[in-house]
Amino acid sequence: MELSWGKPTIKIGKLGDGSKAPSSWIDIPTPVENSTKLTPTKGTKREAKIEGGENEAVKYAANTYTFEFELRAGKGRAKPVDDVDGIISGEYAVKLQPEDSTVEGIVIDRSTMSMEETFDTENGKKWKYTFDVLKPTTGNQVKHEVVNFSGAGSLKVVISDDGGAGMWKLSTENDWHKSGVQVFATKGSVTIQYKDVSGKNKPTQTSTTIKEGEIVEVAAKYTAAG
Repeated sequence: MELSWGKPTIKIGKLGDGSKAPSSWIDIPTPVENSTKLTPTKGTKREAKIEGGENEAVKYAANTYTFEFELRAGKGRAKPVDDVDGIISGEYAVKLQPEDSTVEGIVIDRSTMSMEETFDTENGKKWKYTFDVLKPTTGNQVKHEVVNFSGAGSLKVVISDDGGAGMWKLSTENDWHKSGVQVFATKGSVTIQYKDVSGKNKPTQTSTTIKEGEIVEVAAKYTAAG
């Protein structure tokens, strides 16, 4: 029997206006061992009792779900998304592909995302991300299906000489990414945009080609203005 256990591949994408599906996805680094979990909470049970204590009818509310994983905050690793004291704006979709890509994975069309930062001497600093699943436009809150990542690849932009202020994004995206964040997008030519940094000229490499099943890395260097 083939099981959906083992090392997963996880990608998250921010929804657009009106819960529009993401145009690109953020690659999540391999989580801390045994931290990736989908947890249901059984819906509230309502009982219609009659004299004598028997139930004449029973009704349950829908289950609710949380999905979570932890990442180690190693040197040079940026948070996949920004937060303010653990609060993350917007709504996110999630896709999880099990180690065996032929078995069913997890698809969450809509959720709210939050983060808790922890520290202990055994593991160092960790980021725990929790997704509270929301009702999607159609179908179940959590869909169990084979997740196919073919026809796309990843782009990683590493920024230097920016004083820590530089950021990047694809021209099709609304949100900026920090240096080192890896984005999953459809194969083909893409345009890279860079955030203005006071006293600096933006990097000159503004395009590249996404290759199916590969990670393309761009070294983007800010230079002194004038």
